[in-house]
Amino acid sequence: MHKICWLLCCCFVIFGNLTAQQYNFRNFAFEEGLTESHVNAICEDSQGNLWVGTEGGGLFKYDGFTFEGYRMEDGLSSNFIRSLHLDKNGTIWIGTSNGVTTYQNNRLVKPANFQPLANMTIQTIISDPATREVWFGTLANGLYNFKNQKFTKYSKSGKFPDDQINCLMLDKNGILWAGTTKGLVKFDGKRVTTYNTRNNLASNDVTALSEGKNGNIWIGTRNRGISKFNKAKFSNYNTYHGLQSNNVRTLFHDHRDNLWIGTTSGISKFQNTRFKTYGKNRGQDRNAINSIFEDRTGNIWIGTVSKGLDMLDSERFIHYPVNDELGKRVYAIVQANNGSMIYATSKGGITVYDKKRYTLLKGTSGFTNSVVKTLHKGSRTLWLGTTDDGVYQFDQRGFRQFMNFDSLENNAITGIAEDRNSHVWIATADSGIVVSTLKNDTTTIIRRLKDTDGLSGNAINAICTDSEGNIWAGTKNTGLNKITLHPDQDSLISEITFYSTTVGLSSNSINCILTDQKNNIIVGTNGGGINVINNNEIIKISKTQGLTSNNVYSLIYDNAQNLWAGTERGVEKITLNDDYSVKAIRHYGVKDGFKGIEVFKNASQIDDEGNLWFGTLNGSVRYVPREDWELKTVPSVELTAIKLFFDDIQDTPYADSSSYPFPSPLILPFDENNLSFRFNGVNLRNPEAIKYRWKLEGASKEWSPETHQREAVFSNLSPGSYTFKVMASNEYNLRSAKPASFSFEILPPLWKQWWVMPTVILLVISLISLFVYSRFKRIKEKNAVEKQRLVMEKNIIELEQEAARLQMNPHFIFNSLNSIQGFISTNDPFQAKRYLAKFARLMRLILENAREEYIPLENELNILRNYMELEKLSTKNKFEFDINLSDEIDPENTEIPPMMIQPFVENAIIHGIKKKEGNGQIDLNFHINTHVIVCEIVDNGIGRKASQEGKSPVKKKHKSAGISVTKQRLEQLSIQTGHDISVQFIDLVENEQALGTKVVITMPFEAF
Repeated sequence: MHKICWLLCCCFVIFGNLTAQQYNFRNFAFEEGLTESHVNAICEDSQGNLWVGTEGGGLFKYDGFTFEGYRMEDGLSSNFIRSLHLDKNGTIWIGTSNGVTTYQNNRLVKPANFQPLANMTIQTIISDPATREVWFGTLANGLYNFKNQKFTKYSKSGKFPDDQINCLMLDKNGILWAGTTKGLVKFDGKRVTTYNTRNNLASNDVTALSEGKNGNIWIGTRNRGISKFNKAKFSNYNTYHGLQSNNVRTLFHDHRDNLWIGTTSGISKFQNTRFKTYGKNRGQDRNAINSIFEDRTGNIWIGTVSKGLDMLDSERFIHYPVNDELGKRVYAIVQANNGSMIYATSKGGITVYDKKRYTLLKGTSGFTNSVVKTLHKGSRTLWLGTTDDGVYQFDQRGFRQFMNFDSLENNAITGIAEDRNSHVWIATADSGIVVSTLKNDTTTIIRRLKDTDGLSGNAINAICTDSEGNIWAGTKNTGLNKITLHPDQDSLISEITFYSTTVGLSSNSINCILTDQKNNIIVGTNGGGINVINNNEIIKISKTQGLTSNNVYSLIYDNAQNLWAGTERGVEKITLNDDYSVKAIRHYGVKDGFKGIEVFKNASQIDDEGNLWFGTLNGSVRYVPREDWELKTVPSVELTAIKLFFDDIQDTPYADSSSYPFPSPLILPFDENNLSFRFNGVNLRNPEAIKYRWKLEGASKEWSPETHQREAVFSNLSPGSYTFKVMASNEYNLRSAKPASFSFEILPPLWKQWWVMPTVILLVISLISLFVYSRFKRIKEKNAVEKQRLVMEKNIIELEQEAARLQMNPHFIFNSLNSIQGFISTNDPFQAKRYLAKFARLMRLILENAREEYIPLENELNILRNYMELEKLSTKNKFEFDINLSDEIDPENTEIPPMMIQPFVENAIIHGIKKKEGNGQIDLNFHINTHVIVCEIVDNGIGRKASQEGKSPVKKKHKSAGISVTKQRLEQLSIQTGHDISVQFIDLVENEQALGTKVVITMPFEAF
């Protein structure tokens, strides 16, 4: 293989194409919220937010998600920002075309004592953390020093050579360096030293300064490149040495001491004694560069003249997109012995990349035009499997077709492997495996393996060998095959072992196979993630353990023994423990620089420098481990908004201008109790990876589960004191050291506040005392008179009711005894005894209820039943009776005045039924009408008119004592209860024929 590239170049007509590798530059402009494309200055605040100063568009703050703009109406002295600087105290100094503005405590402030800088263009600002002095370089008014609230001016009228200060820098010894149009100035506080072209400085027009970790000072100039100052000696660099342009506008050293140079024609980087340039072909399609800055997470930010803001998060991924020599789809990659990369792509043939040029080889000197889908670098030769032209080999003699259309049942080759005897195992798309050998330039098929020979299926997706000489073949949908060779006989198969979901695989669709240093088999599946076969134990790694996708198309180990999995969503870096459990998984997608998107099956390769190469749907991608550093930067977290119900707290009556943006203290009434908190963990490198947890002290002691949600909502909070706390963690599980917090209080209702009740009680006592004192005598006399009147009225009513009961009861007893006497006189002792027993029972019920004001309706009905039974006996069963209650009446829990109904029943029997020819019927119907109970007594006697006509003149004048007393009781109850209590007699007549009488009695009742 050491002659591969030489032979390729000699055997073919080669058309080379210069490299067009691209880095992960992201642009932020109008669509992202940066409404001004001319960026002059960049800095980062203490929370990690990025601040961007523009030419006419004002100032912007970027938190990883949105740009927030500040302009003159917000407090800027001008919308033309020329410089930004963060001092030790967290104050941002903003140099504008009209003096200085500061940003502190979340507000823009125009310092009142900065009048000396008014109307000046402030080109550059720096501060000395040790002395707390601030230096201002102006466009035409010299250098100013601000210390102890006083300004000192340095200009060409004094010791300075020029009044135009282009740049300022404090070196590690605290010495001030200034770039002017008249040379480089060194100022130690006492002495001014000027360096110019006579000292070998590249140009007197100095535009930028930066100091390296070794103390070298780099000087950018206008139109003459850069100079390096080391121990009073200048070394000069320009386009001849690889610089992008000699017109330098800005310089910046990153945390790894790389020097970034912004010019009028793009960016250069000086690294390890060499210049590296970036331009359109490398993903940075911007020309003039005004500013370069590195944030705390390692992102390089680039301010351009007309294209907004660019960010390079790292150079870990380099993208090689489609070009004239490289197809868009890269199906396989191997590295030649000379370091060149060989691609199988959708262009057909192969493409050779020597790190400078691409060369497409196809269609001549015996090589195919067909698309190559698989590459295998064997011990002595390179094997190439095509989609429709069989298998080719390449060695020192050139290309030869190893197996042609006639030799293979299916020319679509999916994989190639070599066993310990140098036999070639060729996997096909639907015809199983062909085992071949090449001797004396003759291809010999040793055997063919299909499902009829013991394979689980004929559609082979992947094939490889392990260190013990076994062949592993993964199929499209019928699982995994382990082919064990006979130890003594050449390529004789001893056994085929089958692995599928029935024995623990997560999927029968196998995309790729890898063997590790311990000879364990690692399988990438379609839909089932990764399976590790470790001593016949199957360990599964899937989305449950943190994979972004369960469709794994390629597997490869890096030199640090991290397992890399290619999926349709990018790649996963998997760190495993010794037992193959997952320690950590890191996903890389488009936003992380992996622009190829989907990785093809088995399309991964590690080169001799430890870089990983992936063939993707959109070109190839190289991963450079040394460029993927993990900055142990703990994410900061800050509250960005507090809402009360649906309004920002600043827009409510509880806003406090003295504690912007959030009122402190915040004290709310009891009904203003729905609050939401918005927050942001600032991580400009990977903001989407930030996770949050929070708690509301006073409501819960527990932290919430981690989530990517950046808002917490709390509804219907009870009165009390609360503190909201939130913490953030990044993709490396580093959590913010200190939570962002906010305290507030919700007051209880007025009537629940501690001081209200004692005050109310005291006030009420005072008022009552005053009222009682002023009216005591009148009220006492009035109450006494009223009390006497009420007592008398009550006594009168009770006496009247008692008298009525006493009148009624003897009347009833008299009538009953008359009936008993009638039985005795007729010499009917049996009926007399029976009647006497019922009479005794009836008398007991009457006596038990006689003194009660109300009795249960059930008791009254028992009295009525016994009474009517006695009357039936006395009249020889001359009538029948029925008692009917409506459904809403519960006789046991409904009480009525006693002995109200019996006199009317008695009247119906004596005057209506007894005088009737034939048997009679009496019905008692009860129902409730609002506040009264209604009893209807219906008889079918002779009627009231006939009854009166049959009476003697004396009896006509007699009125029933029982009915009269009952009517008096009803009238008294009507007065007492305020309800319509009455009795009504209704004659039942049809065709002038009397049918009986209905008596309707309304009575008060009490329900329980």
